[in-house]
Amino acid sequence: MAGVRSLFRVVLGFLWILESRGQTGCPDGYVYHQPNRLCYKAFNDTATYNGAVSRCSSDGGVLAIPRDNATNNFLIDLKNAVDINAFFRFGLTDVHQEGLWIWDDNVPLGDFRAWFPGEPNNAGNEDCAEYFSESHSYSNTWNDGPCSRDDRKFICQVSLSGQCWDPGVPANGIRDNNSNFTSGQTVRYTCMDGYWLLLGTANITCQPDGTWSGVPPTCGGCPDGYVYHQPNRLCYKAFNDTATYNGAVSRCSSDGGVLAIPRDNATNNFLIDLKNAVDINAWFRFGLTDVNQEGVWMWDDNVPLGDFRAWFPGEPNNSGNEDCAEYCSGSHSYKPNTWNDGSCTRDDKFICQVSLSGQCWDPGVPANGIRDNNSNFISGQTVRYTCMDGFQLFGTANINCQPDGTWSGVPPTCGCPTVVLYGGSDTEQAGRMTSYTMTGDTLGDRPVYYSSVNCNYLYYYKPTLEWRVGPQFDRSGVRVGDSALYADQINGTFRLYIRNEWIENPDVKIACSDDVPAGVVVPQSVGSATNCTRVRLHGNADYQPSLMTTYTRTGQTSGGRPVYVSDTDSRDFLHFVESDEVWWVGPTIGQTRGFASVHNCAITPDQIRSPWILLDGNQWQVVWSVTASCIACPELPLPPNGNRTGGHLYGDTVTFSCNEGYELGWYSVIFQGPLTPWIIRYYCGR
Repeated sequence: MAGVRSLFRVVLGFLWILESRGQTGCPDGYVYHQPNRLCYKAFNDTATYNGAVSRCSSDGGVLAIPRDNATNNFLIDLKNAVDINAFFRFGLTDVHQEGLWIWDDNVPLGDFRAWFPGEPNNAGNEDCAEYFSESHSYSNTWNDGPCSRDDRKFICQVSLSGQCWDPGVPANGIRDNNSNFTSGQTVRYTCMDGYWLLLGTANITCQPDGTWSGVPPTCGGCPDGYVYHQPNRLCYKAFNDTATYNGAVSRCSSDGGVLAIPRDNATNNFLIDLKNAVDINAWFRFGLTDVNQEGVWMWDDNVPLGDFRAWFPGEPNNSGNEDCAEYCSGSHSYKPNTWNDGSCTRDDKFICQVSLSGQCWDPGVPANGIRDNNSNFISGQTVRYTCMDGFQLFGTANINCQPDGTWSGVPPTCGCPTVVLYGGSDTEQAGRMTSYTMTGDTLGDRPVYYSSVNCNYLYYYKPTLEWRVGPQFDRSGVRVGDSALYADQINGTFRLYIRNEWIENPDVKIACSDDVPAGVVVPQSVGSATNCTRVRLHGNADYQPSLMTTYTRTGQTSGGRPVYVSDTDSRDFLHFVESDEVWWVGPTIGQTRGFASVHNCAITPDQIRSPWILLDGNQWQVVWSVTASCIACPELPLPPNGNRTGGHLYGDTVTFSCNEGYELGWYSVIFQGPLTPWIIRYYCGR
């Protein structure tokens, strides 16, 4: 009997469709549906979801949208007239966020739904809606299926020229036009009492191509006792109860919110009025603390405190372990309504904020960042962040507004990829005053930087909440107590390891490479290895003058670099100590003992760029004038009517030859030593 009813329904539907084909205005093969004034076609072809979207688009339409029961029944008859055994796609997906179904015209799924019981179940990455076949045991109900399967048929819808579909009425909303959806007509929306227009355009107009100028708005209301603030689309309540910081957080959480976050002047003024209306003599908590690190203030949504601040002058001062922000009372004698850092354990009144159902707060834009969405923060919407040119993104690039009114993550930050440490040029750590570039790795949830000048890392050491500079992650010569997310945001006082103790140096600074003050000299990266076999250390006359001599390459290596021996004292070696990334002049190869050193990872000493440190009695002195250069002779000219091959470094052999018809006077010339010039005795004659 069920089969007879199905057949009867298909026959009636087919006859109705034949009658509808007489309607004018629809594209060839499409059928007009009077209730919503749209044209539909069930295709006998199969395609993936993207393929079906593309095919509908080529007809100027979209995948069919059965937003109500009448349209749904019409589409069922239409598809069954084509194939009762096939699954048919229509325009509904949750590809952007699992469980959040959105029609293909970007309108969220409303109250009408025709899922088979237990669907959608996402059984195997199923993000695209489809009709079960007429012949299936779940006959004609909705199912969530794979978007990539190409064995699904599909239904398209197109608008008649100059005719739009019924855009619907949002929950808790009212519209002034319920039937005239022709080109040029406008539908004006308002919200019922107690609800606010949250998102979308209050007025949408039917355009000549049969599409609307926007999507219908949504209407939402605040929880009981909360007051709506239109600029940031959030609800707030100033409580007349008192609580510790943790107690206030718990109370706000029970309402689905957090302690209020006055991130801008408009919100701050709104909260001041709100709290003073409750109790002008009370101090009120809001959601800002530095409990994780003294002086690093974070909003309760884990976003760092930005440029807007309303502290009373001299605050925050941490006068007695004060880690939680609060408003001074409106009646305070000299700092009414300003911010103060207070005790987290004292009982104070407080202000909560909650998002409207399906509505998230404005997540903000990070310094040096850009976002693609500045106003649409309803459930299912995504904010995509990028960084300005010259800055690098750290964190999650995309965050989604979730159905509970919270974001799926915190906004990322944008940091300068190359920073310069400068200002310590007169200390033992002068070799570390150079540029550092992000490596792409992280440590302590912050980027790691590296310098190819001195082979040191600039990194964050989380156990002590410090940024450090050193050749390894457990050794350093420069430190600063600061938990900035990026090195260019550090503003603490640096400490340098000098003569076995840590000494503060307020002159040491760090900045983005583009912001380094004029006059600061930044050592350049070292070059590649050379075949230099003899070097001269020179440029200083005050400290260790005996070391300012020539050094000859030996057959030994240390730390992957060649070892050189002094030509004037065979007990002194110029060698590399790998554990500290330092070149030394001293008696013991591979150990940090001697009379001169330089923080540099050059492969050969003639590539060293950093200042040397020389021992003066029992004190180390930074000397910028010392350099190590490869010993070489001036390049020899070509002989007339001849050719030349070979180098001009110490020990090199130069070979000369003559052109045809000429004879060479001397065959080879050798550079004899550091003080002996080239012996030039050659000619090409007939």
